[in-house]
Amino acid sequence: MIVSGLNGKLQLLVPSNNKDKDDSLPCVCPPRKVNLDVDTISKFSIGSSHSVFLTSDGRIFAAGNDKDFSIGTPTATIFKELTEIQIKGLSSPISQVFCGQDYTMYLADDGHLAFCTNFFNERVPIICELPTKPLFLSGGLNRPLVIDTNGDLYVFQRNPKKTPFSFTFNEPVFDACLLDEHEVIIVVLISGKVMIKDPDKVDFRYLDTFDEKIRNIFGYSSHCIAISESGRAFSLGSNESGQLGDGTTNDSFAFVEVKFPNSGIKVVNASVGCDYSLFVTDDGKLYGCGGNCYGELMQNVLNRKSTTTPKLCCFSEKVVHVFTGNNSSIALVDGKPPVHEGYEFFKDKML
Repeated sequence: MIVSGLNGKLQLLVPSNNKDKDDSLPCVCPPRKVNLDVDTISKFSIGSSHSVFLTSDGRIFAAGNDKDFSIGTPTATIFKELTEIQIKGLSSPISQVFCGQDYTMYLADDGHLAFCTNFFNERVPIICELPTKPLFLSGGLNRPLVIDTNGDLYVFQRNPKKTPFSFTFNEPVFDACLLDEHEVIIVVLISGKVMIKDPDKVDFRYLDTFDEKIRNIFGYSSHCIAISESGRAFSLGSNESGQLGDGTTNDSFAFVEVKFPNSGIKVVNASVGCDYSLFVTDDGKLYGCGGNCYGELMQNVLNRKSTTTPKLCCFSEKVVHVFTGNNSSIALVDGKPPVHEGYEFFKDKML
């Protein structure tokens, strides 16, 4: 694995080698390698100042800040190295994890969910159970979401004790994302069509932007990336740092196509942070656009100037998957990409 970006709580598993020029915040830039056996890692997620790994046998390892209960252990601490942890209230192996800015949601094999957040100033995970078994776990900056085996969507609230909002569609949903800063929810149906729920609206509406099916969608804070079946990338949302990759810094609440430097580029994976986007191509190259104050674009130098179209990262290793938090990035190299449970479960039913 190769890491880069904000590293104030050692969430990137290596010592920092740089500092942000304005705030003097510790970061990793240029990128550094982490010596981990990636074959044993089944899932990984990173938030603002914490990260969590799952192994193939359901064990949990964490690094970074848990003083605010964003990881979910009983004692307020900072894990300065990768440490195995347990989550109270979960008895079966953990199969999925998602980290937001200051929370983590865990999904156990038996379908129970543990929502770890400091909302109540208590260091106790909130154990949740849905009517139907959860299938896919993701989320946004402030709250998680779950897709169940019926293809229904559940969007949790910041208060973990409140009942999540639930949505049923005319056909199953297999992927979804939140743009928490704009209170927008976007889903991908098994037909490859996309629907969006605008702020303060009750119903979702179809988006007719695309001339082909959408394969995946990635969102977090205030923007998102959609990838089509042919490998084109589209973006929507805030764009103050050029994170939409369309060559401008203009916000767009209709999807625009990302402008890569060369034609013929096929995107197979993406991830977004607070104000930046990373893209993995079918030949293992990594591109990034948006803000790079902390090295999150995986370049050799820090840069406060907006990068408005995707730029090739600074290392040559073959990337198979990329993970992002608020301002921290991890590239998985020379391994196998993690399984997308929503796609795997519904792929034989896709229209």
